[in-house]
Amino acid sequence: MKVFPGAEVQTLADCVPGQLVRSLEYGQADRLGIVFDAVDNEQKLRGIVEILGDVPAFEVEQQPDQMPVLAYSGKVVWDVDHNGPIETNARVLFDKSGALICGKDGWILNVASSQGYGMSRTRMQFNLLTGELDRYHERLNKVAIFGAWSISLEETDNPRDRRLKMADFKIKSEAN
Repeated sequence: MKVFPGAEVQTLADCVPGQLVRSLEYGQADRLGIVFDAVDNEQKLRGIVEILGDVPAFEVEQQPDQMPVLAYSGKVVWDVDHNGPIETNARVLFDKSGALICGKDGWILNVASSQGYGMSRTRMQFNLLTGELDRYHERLNKVAIFGAWSISLEETDNPRDRRLKMADFKIKSEAN
């Protein structure tokens, strides 16, 4: 038997940074996100960058060893929309939550805080390669900034056409 995508129930503490998870806590089935690690005042933190809301938002979990999640296996694939919105120099998108920035530091996602505690700033940046959440740093030139993307799951033994889209995002225009 094969189930796609593969998943298992475990605690958030047992997940790896960058892994796609869904909360199993009561009433939170729509809480889908990416696991992150962070350090704040020398304290190690674990949480989830939630990807289904109006903007990607991070939430630090106070007891990750007691939080059950559905942890997806397979590779998380970020599909970047190169048809827009896109900027090659900072104008409008650079500091927006949900903007995906490609620069010399790799791929960085701007995220907002979904809570008023746990980190000393409300804007942070999620490093797609390392799964680490860090302080917001402006990246203004020699970057490509994308305002639309989606996330899919892919298992190594399934061909590309078997990717399963899990979420998508597009920055809303200021006029809306």
